[in-house]
Amino acid sequence: MEPSVEAASSESARRRSTHLSSAAEKEEKEGEPEPELEPKKKPSHSSKRLGRSMEERQNLVFREMVNYEPTPLPVRNYDKNTSEPVSFYLSSLEELLAWIPNSDDAFNIAMIPLAARQPSLQSERPRTLLCHDMMGGYLDDRFIQGSMKETPYTFYHWQFIDIFVYFSHHTVTIPPVGWTNAAHKHGVCVLGTLITEWTEGGRLCEKFLSGNPSSYQKVADQLVRIAQFFHFDGWLINIENQLSMAAVKNTPSFLRYLTDQLHQYIPDGLVIWYDSVVKDGQLKWQNELNESNRIFFDSCDGLFTNYNWKEAHLERMASVEKRKADVYVGVDIFARGNVVGGGFDTNKSLELIRKHGFSAALFAPGWVYECLDNKDFFQNQDRFWSLLEKYLPTHSICSLPFVTSFCLGMGIRRLSYGQEETLGPWYHLSAQEIQPIFGDHIQENGSGWLRIHSCLMDAWNGGSSLLVRGMIPVTTGKVTMSCYEVNLQNCFLQDIFVNFSRPLGSQKDENFTCRLGEIQVVDADSLMTPLPQVRDITASHTCWQQIHSERNRFKTKLLLSCTLRWSYPISQACCFRVYHLGGSCSRRQELLKSEEPTFLGLAHASMYRVVNLVVEEAPAGQECFVDFLIQPVPKEGFLVPQAEWGSLTLLYSKPNA
Repeated sequence: MEPSVEAASSESARRRSTHLSSAAEKEEKEGEPEPELEPKKKPSHSSKRLGRSMEERQNLVFREMVNYEPTPLPVRNYDKNTSEPVSFYLSSLEELLAWIPNSDDAFNIAMIPLAARQPSLQSERPRTLLCHDMMGGYLDDRFIQGSMKETPYTFYHWQFIDIFVYFSHHTVTIPPVGWTNAAHKHGVCVLGTLITEWTEGGRLCEKFLSGNPSSYQKVADQLVRIAQFFHFDGWLINIENQLSMAAVKNTPSFLRYLTDQLHQYIPDGLVIWYDSVVKDGQLKWQNELNESNRIFFDSCDGLFTNYNWKEAHLERMASVEKRKADVYVGVDIFARGNVVGGGFDTNKSLELIRKHGFSAALFAPGWVYECLDNKDFFQNQDRFWSLLEKYLPTHSICSLPFVTSFCLGMGIRRLSYGQEETLGPWYHLSAQEIQPIFGDHIQENGSGWLRIHSCLMDAWNGGSSLLVRGMIPVTTGKVTMSCYEVNLQNCFLQDIFVNFSRPLGSQKDENFTCRLGEIQVVDADSLMTPLPQVRDITASHTCWQQIHSERNRFKTKLLLSCTLRWSYPISQACCFRVYHLGGSCSRRQELLKSEEPTFLGLAHASMYRVVNLVVEEAPAGQECFVDFLIQPVPKEGFLVPQAEWGSLTLLYSKPNA
């Protein structure tokens, strides 16, 4: 391929405005249409709206000769059946030590930095760790660009959670990037897992723990590099096998070195030790912090206890005065073994843990998905977390811009600015937006109530909106509503409220239903800063397949797959929307004027894999074209006009006979 620049671009400022979108449902009156999300008109991509002309933007042209030979792709980065980018793990010590990042690993780099939160994770209050263990891990969540899963598991009660661990039984579990992006939006740090188990795990530990310090330091250095490269926040160390005296002697030093190095390169990072091996090397779960495992606790950021504890274990740990919040008492939600609580009785565990002032580690919250009927997943999920709510201190996001469409990262269709973009189920964790605190609230006298849930039936952006239902009783006192314009300095926004009131003069109980589509709170100064343009788009890893037309077996079409990459300051975007236009031998300029681009998907990195795009076969002696368009979505959430998108034209033709 030979790229050439057809035109250069210039920067231009543009005016933008905030908007709050909602759809309210009322009882239908005869002759009145049902209310819809605004705006009704589809946002235009026409050049009439642009600050610069379409011809001014940078447009790159690549020429490609169609070749049906398979293109080898790195097996750890791409699904072997579809060539979609996937998250991966490492299966051995050798793989860990040999890991060197390649350019395709960038698909799995988290684009969303860890959001500032209040209170900070370093506060002394008890914390909540969530350890995600589901059916071996790396299910549909491994597809970095999303999947068409119809009934996926998703988690959205992030404001209750401080630390998220992605767990599997592979040697090195690297969290799928969708989980890291979703957690970071909510100010929740993400840990991967290093696990060794049973006989084979013992042999692995001997290789790096029983020798000189350089052996375990190499392992620690690689773990730090991996966390730093993929932008997650640390490690759960889970050694569940017996250790030799030589190995167990080096284990505290390994933990201390790993923790120190992680803090140096990831200042808010964490290393947490799982309660399994004791100081003499035996595999002997303690279910508490005591003198048998304290040496490991003292060498890192915290201890995740085993699950078979009783209140007596918590009482014995009362002497841990300075680091109580660093003891994460394990709770198996599947209630395996001799445990307190579990399932819908997990609140019994939390009550005791909080009574004694410790942090909690909730293991396998996918119980509500794996063991109960999936058709009732949302009801069961909300019920489970509502039972724990009184024991789960919340945190809030404390930085601007604050923008959310309440999307769960899934849906039965996808909408963009209130307009349907694609129809059919989808699942994409990186697309999840900041979630509120869900639940049911009833007034003390039982007269009024409020329910806050997610709604998949309509959305402003993504696949869901926030559904608020309630009843305002007639006994509620008079409500006076006033609006003020204020100019504030040296202060901060603490809460966002949505108020509902009975109509003036109403003498009856009033029911209401509202779908809230989006909230934006932005720094006014940021609105005047011109956004950069997407630049330097390239296409690589191009694959072609020939297929016969369903209507005419003598006519063939092509399936095009390729990897697009581009340059853009990641700090100024929350994601990118990828479109295509063409895929034919029509005159390009005429097609650009007459057709709207077709949405391909969302990218949460400066790269996107186009998979099996249907295009026309190029006749002999002719070139066909397909345009790829990259629309940056700024963190403020505003619509960027098409003139400021990036563009690449792929010209393809048959080789000469």
